[in-house]
Formats: sequence, C-alpha cells, structure tokens
Amino acid sequence: MTSSPVPGRDFAVFGNELLRYTPGEHGYAIVDSEVAGGRPVDAGYGRTAWSVPLSAFESVFQLYTKRLVDGAAEVVEFDPVAGLLSEVPVVQVRWMAPLGGVWPQFPAVHVGGLPVGGFEPVRDATIDAVRAAAPAGWRRVKVSCHAIGYGMEIVAEVTGADGETRSWSPPAMVGQWFHRWRMRAYEAIWGTWYSMSYELTPDEVVESAALIEGPPPSLLGAVGDGADELRMLPRQPQVVPEWMAAAAVAVVGRDQVNGWHPHPDPDAGRVDLAPVFDHGTQWYRPMVSSREATAVLRYLREAPVVLAARGYGPDALADKRDQVPMAYHTDGRWVWPAAVAYYLEEHKVPPVLALVDHIRQNRYRLPDVVPAAAQDRALAAVTGQDTVSDADRREAVKTVQEAVLLCRTSPRFFSLEAHRSGAWCLVRDGDWWLVYRASGDHRVDPVRFGDARSAAAYLVGQLVIHRDAQVYTVDEPLHWWQVSTAVLGHEDPSLSQFEDIRVTVIADVELERYGSTGGNLLVPPDTQPHRVAATGTDPHHRYRLKGSWHVVAATHPSGAEAYLLPESVQAFLDRGDLVERVPEVPKPLAPNSFSPTRAITPPRPGTAPGGSTPSGAARSSASSGPLAFGPSGPGVPPPSAPGGPSSGPGRQALPGSGAARSSTPSAPNPLGPSSPGTPVPARPAPPVPNPLAPPGGSWPSAPSVPVVHGPSGSSWPSGAPALSTPAVPPPFPTPSTPGHAQPPPAFPAPPVAPAGFPPPPGPGIPSPPSASPVPVPGHPGLPPISDGLRQEARRTPNGWVYCADPDIDPRYVEGVPNAALLGAYRVGPHGDLTGETYLNPDYRPSPRKQGFPPPLCDFDAVVAFVAVGWSPQRHVPHAALEATVYLDTPPGPVNFTFMPDGRRYLDAYTAPEHLPPHAVHAVQTTTRNLLPILNGATLRLNQGGRLSIEIPAEDLIAADLATRR
Repeated sequence: MTSSPVPGRDFAVFGNELLRYTPGEHGYAIVDSEVAGGRPVDAGYGRTAWSVPLSAFESVFQLYTKRLVDGAAEVVEFDPVAGLLSEVPVVQVRWMAPLGGVWPQFPAVHVGGLPVGGFEPVRDATIDAVRAAAPAGWRRVKVSCHAIGYGMEIVAEVTGADGETRSWSPPAMVGQWFHRWRMRAYEAIWGTWYSMSYELTPDEVVESAALIEGPPPSLLGAVGDGADELRMLPRQPQVVPEWMAAAAVAVVGRDQVNGWHPHPDPDAGRVDLAPVFDHGTQWYRPMVSSREATAVLRYLREAPVVLAARGYGPDALADKRDQVPMAYHTDGRWVWPAAVAYYLEEHKVPPVLALVDHIRQNRYRLPDVVPAAAQDRALAAVTGQDTVSDADRREAVKTVQEAVLLCRTSPRFFSLEAHRSGAWCLVRDGDWWLVYRASGDHRVDPVRFGDARSAAAYLVGQLVIHRDAQVYTVDEPLHWWQVSTAVLGHEDPSLSQFEDIRVTVIADVELERYGSTGGNLLVPPDTQPHRVAATGTDPHHRYRLKGSWHVVAATHPSGAEAYLLPESVQAFLDRGDLVERVPEVPKPLAPNSFSPTRAITPPRPGTAPGGSTPSGAARSSASSGPLAFGPSGPGVPPPSAPGGPSSGPGRQALPGSGAARSSTPSAPNPLGPSSPGTPVPARPAPPVPNPLAPPGGSWPSAPSVPVVHGPSGSSWPSGAPALSTPAVPPPFPTPSTPGHAQPPPAFPAPPVAPAGFPPPPGPGIPSPPSASPVPVPGHPGLPPISDGLRQEARRTPNGWVYCADPDIDPRYVEGVPNAALLGAYRVGPHGDLTGETYLNPDYRPSPRKQGFPPPLCDFDAVVAFVAVGWSPQRHVPHAALEATVYLDTPPGPVNFTFMPDGRRYLDAYTAPEHLPPHAVHAVQTTTRNLLPILNGATLRLNQGGRLSIEIPAEDLIAADLATRR
C-alpha cells in the first residue's frame, strides 16, 4: 500500500467548502470554521477553533503542487482556493487519507447485481467546476486527471486572452469533483476510470477521453497502488486486469510475512459517526451492488442499539412521513443512524466508503461482544457529551498538573498523552493507559492501567520522587497553568491568552499599569493599551519597581510584553517597592489668535487674507495628510490661507458667537442682543466645552472685544439646495483703488501713539467709493450697514470691522477660520465707515449653505466642517475615536474587506441611518473598542454616503495615545 511521498497540507471537504485542518487526537480534526459543526476549542492567541470528527467530512486529503524543471520536481507554494498559473510545467498531487483497519488485503466481497447508475450529473458538474475555476480571460483549458487508489495527479494548461499557454494547478475543489466523478462512475462489474482528459472552451467540450484499461500514466509516480484500488473499489475477479492483480498478490504476500509480528491497531479506542449523506441530501460514494447490499444491511440492522428511539422521521428523498427510524447502532468501532440502512434499502444510497470497507474487513460479521467502554464512546459520539472515560481523563490530568505545580517540574520531564524523549509519559493505548519513562523512541519499564486515575497516581509518585532533579529554571518556557502567580485584576486578560510564559528576573525598571491597583499585570512603558486587551476607560499609571524581583513574564499575541507581580500593585505601593511616577501636566495651549493689544493690519496688496500675521499671533496647523472623501462628497477641503484654517491675522472667535472680532481695545457696547448685521455685546461669553479640543484643555476663550455677525441663520434645514464648493480664487488683484475688493495702502502715522498700539492714521482718508466691490464667485456679500455696525465702527477708528458667517459652531470649529470670514468694512480715522469694503475671496459657504444633509451625530458635523475648510483635518481622528459606530457584520469575527493590493478595510457607520439598506446584522460599538483589531487596517466610515471618509488605524491609535498623555 502506498503513501504520500512528501508532506502536504491537510484539507477536508464539507459540502463544497474547502477547509484546512490540523490533525487532532482520536480521529478528530481542528478547523477554523464552524461550518461543519463540532465542539469549540481554544486554539490559542485568543482564537476559537472547532474540533470535528474526521468522519463528518466527505473527503480528507493532502495536497501539494510540484514544478518540473530540468527533469527534477520541486514543491512550490500555491493557493488551494485560487490555484496557480506557471510558466513552467506543474503537476498537482492529491493523496486521500488511507482507509482504517489493520489488514489492507484484497477483500472478498459479495459482487453481482447491477446497482442504480446516475453519474452523468456529477460529470457535468465537474466540467462546470473546471470552467468556473479557470483564470479570468481564459480561452481554452486542457485538463487531465490520473487516479488510482489513494493518489491522484492533475495536469492542466490554460490559454489566455493573450494567446499564451501556461501550466495550471487548479483550485483544490476541481480535484474533488474529479474524485466525486470516479466514485459515482464505479460499478462492481468493471470498476471505474483511471484517467480522464478534457479540452474545453467557454462554450463547448472540444475533446474528451477516458481510460478504463491499463495503468494510468503518471509524471511523478503518485497515482497510488493497484492493491489500494481493489480495496476501495473491488470488482469481480474475472475482470481484474493483470497489472492490478499482480499488485494485490504482492500486498498479500507481504502481509503474510509481516503477520507473524503483531502490531497495534491504529484505530483502537476510536469511534466514528457515519453521516447519512455527504451534504444536505447529496452523496458522492461508490455504489454497493445488490448482492453485497443484502449483507451490509444485515450488519447495519443487527448491530447493538446504543441509543433507542420510538419515533420515525420523514423521508428526505421522498414525500413520505414517519418512515425513517431514529435509533443509533454501533459495533464498537463505528456508530451510525438507523437511517443509513433505510436509505440503502429504499433509495440505494450507499454508506460512506470507510464504513463499507470496515464491514468488508469484518467479513460482514458483527463482533460477538461490544465492550461497555466502546458503547460508552459511541453514545458520547452521538450525544456530544463526555464519556465516563473522558471525565476520568480530565480528573487524571488535573491531578498531575497539581503535582507539577507543587514540585515546580520542568516541562522537559513530563508529557501528558504524547511520547517525548527524556520525560515521564502518560499516554493512552487503546482502552488502556501507559506510564513509562521515554528514552528516544523506546518505552522504559512501561506500566499499564485500566483507568486514567490509577495511571495518574503512579505518575505523580514518580514526579515527587524525582522532584529535586526536575525543577524548571529561570527563563525556561512553561505551560500557563504551571504558574502559581494568579492574575489578580478582574479587568486583565487570563494568563492562558498569553504565550512564551516564563519566570524571569527584573530589577529597577519602569512599568505601566492599565487598571486598578488591585491588579498585578504591568507592561513596559509606552505599550499601547489595546495590545494587552485594556479598555479606553482603564486607569493608567506609571511606576518604578525598586530592587530585584522574580516575576512571571509573558507575551501577548499582539507582541506586547507583560509582567505579573507576585502580589497586587497596591501591596507593592504600601511597602514602597513600587513608586508612582506622576506625569508632567501639559502646558495650556497658546491662543491661536492675535494679541488684543495689537490692531488689525489689513491684507496688503498682492497677498491673500491671512498672509500677514501680526506679532503675538499664533497659527494653527492643519493635518499633514489629505482626507479621502467619497465620490459624491465635496472633495478634499480647499487649501487654507497662510494663516491656517483656524483664524486669520488678528481674529479669534468668541465662544458661542460664531463671528470675528475687531482688533481695537474694547469699550462697553450698549446694544442688546444681536440682530442680522448688528454687533454682539462686548461681554465675555462663558466657554463652551469643545469635544474636539486637544488633550490638556479646551479651546482658549477669546478676549472681550466687539464682533460683527454676517447674514443670519444657523440651522441646517433639510432639503437645502446643493451649492458647489467655489474653486480656489485667482491671486488677489494688485491695483489699490478705493471701493474695490482689495486692502488699501497703509496710512501715514502721527508722531504720538498709545503704548502697544500702532500709530493712528493721519490725513488722507480716501473718499467713499462710487463703485461696488469686485464680485467674488459664490460670495453672499456683506451684511447691510446697520446702526449697530456704525456703533462698532466708532469704536474701531482707522481700522476694519470684520464680518463672519453666523453658521460657525464653536463645538466643532476652532476660532474663526479664514474660510468663514465674509469680509470687512473700512473705518476712517474718526470712526466713520468710508464706504470701502473688502470681500474675502477665500470665503467658503457653510455646510448648510452647500446643501449638506443635517448632521446625525457629532462626527457628521466635524467631517462637514472639515470638508468646507472651516476646521482642520486633525480633528477627524479625534472625532472618529469618540464616535459610536454601527457595523453590518454577522455574529463571530468582524468582517474585513480585502483589496487586491493587500489593503484591509473595515466599514462602519456613525448613525443607524447611514447603514446600507441591505444591512441585516447591525452591531453597535465604539471606534475605541475596535482599536485592538484595526492594527494595520483602514477604517472606512459611512461608505457610499456623501461624506464617506477613510482613516488609517495608525492615525486613530495616535489620537488615542494623545488623549492619554
């Protein structure tokens, strides 16, 4: 009997799902998907996997691809889902898991009688699978499948749209369909085909050829053995070809020699549950001849009943109720529903091949007695509950673990359920348990026990006797349960979620803690909290550990290092072994505006407003990177004036006013509440908390100086007309003509000026202009002159009174950005309006005036103000971090979107109304809670909306760190 010549990757097929698996113990596979059901198990690194019986899968096999170069073959990596295109010839090799049992002899079966055929639908589905799996743009495919026994080779080539022909290793499911075809085409009289070739175009089958005589061709000698073929698919002796009979005789001769040397049954202690169908009501198994079916039915029905049931179920293949028996039978090795016999008799649906082979190996005879332990295992396989022996095993393992913990035994000197050289081993041997000392591959003085608890007691005695020579050392890797130090903080992750656990020594180091002082889990300085599963609300402290200490060190799956103190942080603080390091309080932010003791300097000819920043003015910087908006949004915000987006030269917002201030010293303002185009009282307004303020304080309050509003209106009415964002204006005109939209020349200074102020103007005030200001596209104009505006002008001699858009919202807009200024009125030396006006060419209409939809949350408002250029881009990550978001994701792991270039996106929405209409699994969370899974990804908010935006995870993490400092 042949086997795989090189190790391949292990795969299983459930329905039409290809699953990669890790072999488990006692006939189980560990898979990452719950599609096949099974029992959830801890896969480490905080992941959950599923333990599924191998018998639940339709097929289990190894798969690899070899490249043929200069007469040599080498294994190459390839994607089993997408396949591989190659410029050099490649061959795909597949090896099925061999059938169980001890004797692989040619079985003497009851052949005869014609079974029901019906392989044509499977043949057509195989051809369709080849077409569907072919690379994009293909024009012609040639594929050949050569198979016998457990082995299969697939050789294929594809001609693309460019006319070039390349070698192709198809997706693994193509080989699975060829395997299904072979099984369904089997008949006990003549067998099945060994080689099948097809040449296909997208529209037709150009050529096909099948081989049912002679051994199949093989490029790598990996198509299996004739003896394996006869065991899987037996046939009448008179039709067995000579080459296949010779292979069977050779195997029988080899087994006669080896039969004198007993060897253990590899399936001892294992029970497999046979499914009725492969998936749904579909099945892809070799037919059982009518004569053999009689013997198989007798075996299936006369086996002991392990789970009785009085009722009957419906027939899944016919419109019949209360027909299918509900009991379960077992022979100690297999357990099967009574429905298996029903569907074999009524619909010719054969049992799974492995069960039929097992019945053939037993010569269709049931064992005289099925041991109680075997029936117990069979019942556990049906109900999914633990057997008595499993409970004993867990208790035995717990007993050994307690002894290991007490004796501080190194993992090098014990092994549970696995052979390891140099260790005391506790392993299962069928229904028995063995304890021995391993030396290389040999068992030294093995002792056999009938139950796990007795074996564990013997092993504990050996560990205690030899405890002094088997103690673990510093920095030696340990099992998580070997650590006597417990995780004390309820907010901290369990030690079982870490890896590389060891006892180490640290001395005089600084450490940080996320959580209460009742915990004992600390991390090195500057470790991001989400890397150790800390939340954004956990207290954060930095300490200095004094002296040298033995601590438990571990590595989180994120790569972050962590330390477990032997006692709580509070206990260390009380003794003085930990000293808290108090961080420096950040200095208040400098105002991003002019000094109130300086007058406004109007924009000079040839410069844009904001280009002249007087002494004492601070500039706010925009984010260094552009924001990516959705295709229907307003686009990237327009560039800011040189003074920054927050304020122009000598201007600052009064919180709550939404307007700019004049720059001269303040005087009492007798006016009442503002009306359109009238000044606001010059009283300091109470500061409005800004949720977007940088860490360390809120936005600075403005000095008490008069301000002037622009046109009235502050709400965002629904259905507002959409206005296009004005294009960036041309350079400012250079002629200095009174009455035009440019600043006038500087006035001559008199000999005396108040301290801290620029000199008052002298004679030469220009006459009121007769012309209107130069129009600015999309500009609404200045508010009309009112008594209040004249009053403000009298308090601002020889200057300008600036007017701001009243839609400024101090919760989201810092100060008065240049883009929110409508313009200014010129004031003469005696406080009279000269008639000269200035229209700000950099003015941008508010989100309301541009027809943006009303904001549904704070984040919507922030993005809208950033989009129109009223707010800097650096506000977006902070706003996103605090946002409540909604994900359209089913239960389980969060779904990411993967782009062809490798980028990874997570789609979220900041309000339920933003969710797409087809959303069915809306889950509410916060962006901060998503940080642990966003590393290296991009958060895409409100995808498909007018203001969709993409934020790299590193920007969110940086914003999160900034709020914690």
